[in-house]
Amino acid sequence: MGCARKLTGDLRPLSLLLALAAFVLVEGCGSLPMNTNEPSFQRRYGDFTYCPVEVVRQSRNTTCGPACLSSVLAYWDVEIPERQILQKYPTRRRRPYLLLELRAIAEAEGLKAYVIAMDAEPRREVEEHISKGRPLICAIRPPTDLYLFDGVPVLGPACDALAWALSPRKDHFVVIAGCTPGQVLIMDPAHGFAAVPWPRFEPAWSKMKHACLLVAN
Repeated sequence: MGCARKLTGDLRPLSLLLALAAFVLVEGCGSLPMNTNEPSFQRRYGDFTYCPVEVVRQSRNTTCGPACLSSVLAYWDVEIPERQILQKYPTRRRRPYLLLELRAIAEAEGLKAYVIAMDAEPRREVEEHISKGRPLICAIRPPTDLYLFDGVPVLGPACDALAWALSPRKDHFVVIAGCTPGQVLIMDPAHGFAAVPWPRFEPAWSKMKHACLLVAN
């Protein structure tokens, strides 16, 4: 009985993946949007209030911060690729960047930058900044190792939220690019755009004390 129970447990993740694959084939799929002008973005996230940032993919496990910063700097018309940030502002032993280091880079590139904590009313403060056209770089401890559909067609927010829920991973940076009353739109440099329910996103952010980097011109 113990072996049968163990075998059943081992098969559950596989069964879930097979069911999801079948759902993809039945429902159809589209390409991952890289910017907010693409029709696939508008189909999935057109009802969000959002800042038109572009997806910047991180090149290594430790470069989510520079990738997020590259996306936000480009939003403010400062074009500097992730690769150039790594070369121009290297860290010792290729360790992950800190928010204070990202702030210093933004300031060195001629922009204003502030590290802030939104502990009081995080949702209201995010909505306020997004409504004023200010994307936020947030430090989070998300409950996923990776998105199931990274680099392959996805079904939209439902699958993004499911992938977000499956397994733990280390501290990470994402850009809050938009929001609705019930969801937050993030640009994850390890995945791309994703719509995540506020009740799932907020605990991942609160573990990092709601810390974020606000960049402005």
